[in-house]
Amino acid sequence: DAYRKKYDDEFAAKEKTLKDEERELVRQQTLLDAAAYREKVQAFQTKFADFQRDLKTRQQQLQGAYATALGQVSQQVQKIWAAVAEAEGATILLPRGQVLLFHPSYDVTPEVIDRLNKSLPSVKFPDPVAPAKASGAKKP
Repeated sequence: DAYRKKYDDEFAAKEKTLKDEERELVRQQTLLDAAAYREKVQAFQTKFADFQRDLKTRQQQLQGAYATALGQVSQQVQKIWAAVAEAEGATILLPRGQVLLFHPSYDVTPEVIDRLNKSLPSVKFPDPVAPAKASGAKKP
């Protein structure tokens, strides 16, 4: 959430700047000759396309970082499921949403959550732009 808010604020400021530039461009339409106006419009369109590309890139980076963090949790949950299944002598574990009816004593969710909280009390959310920085890519 902290990264998302940071990026939302950053891109909101950039969007406001672009809107101000667009208003100024519309105002200048009657003041500039056609060639100069087209040139300014083209420059603005390039800035806007860059903005959209940067926004999309940042969203993809944020999604990638989220997937990485979620992957850490999923790996740990799978290990815990295996341990619980072995301890209970279970030969199959099914997600609750895929079972229509079951006896509450078969529900191992509280135990899995308790073990998960103990074995993985926190997950480090990676910096979404770190891979781009490490590879020397331009920071969006």
